[in-house]
Amino acid sequence: MYKYNKEADVTTVTITPEGISVAIPDAKGELHDYAASVVKHSLGRWACELKREGKTKTYLVYLDGRGDWVCNCPDAQFRGFLKREETCCKHVKAGQDVYELCKKLVGV
Repeated sequence: MYKYNKEADVTTVTITPEGISVAIPDAKGELHDYAASVVKHSLGRWACELKREGKTKTYLVYLDGRGDWVCNCPDAQFRGFLKREETCCKHVKAGQDVYELCKKLVGV
C-alpha cells in the first residue's frame, strides 16, 4: 500500500485503456485507487464520479454554477473537513486535480 506524502501534496492519476484512476489517501494516509469518470451533471459546469476500488459507493464531485466545488460524501455534507482545518473533502481535492488534468489535455 502506498502512503500519501502530505508535504508533497501530489495527486497520482493513472490513465489506462480501462479509464482513469486517482490515488486518494484515507485518514491514515494510505492511498486507495478510485475510478474517475467525467459525467454530465445538471447542477454543475463540470462533474466527475469517484468510485473506490472494491467498494460500491460512488461520490459525485462537481463545480457548480457559482464556481464552488461540491461533493455528496458525508465529510463534505457535514463539513467534517473543517475540524481537520482542511478547505474541502478528499474527493473534492481529487476532483479538482482531475479537472485541471482535463483542462490541460483537452481544454474543458
